[in-house]
Amino acid sequence: MAANANPVLLAVLYDLHGKDVLIETVDKSKWRGIFSACSPENLKIGTKLTYQITESNKANLLPLKSEVVPRLTFKFVDIVAITTILEVEGASDILDAKTVMKKNQIHILPDERECASTGTLKRAI
Repeated sequence: MAANANPVLLAVLYDLHGKDVLIETVDKSKWRGIFSACSPENLKIGTKLTYQITESNKANLLPLKSEVVPRLTFKFVDIVAITTILEVEGASDILDAKTVMKKNQIHILPDERECASTGTLKRAI
């Protein structure tokens, strides 16, 4: 990356790597894929397993195999927005399994499960 690059932008691009992104382009099309590369020198962004979101497929949970493009490159000038959900890491945001189990009163014994409401034991399948 360039020596004069904005460090905040570089941090954001680093966090995007490997994330599921939604890219909106100047022609108002929307594409969803995995952010895989960025080249400030060539002013391009690369994605993997990308598909275009259309009226016919936007309600689908997964795209059809025929809709998926293995690798796709977008020029910076063609992109209006890139959206993703970044994980917020912090002690208050992370719940370990024991905390969740205690909160929901779930007790798991080695080969048995206890139902919290009835107190009966059931064999684990």
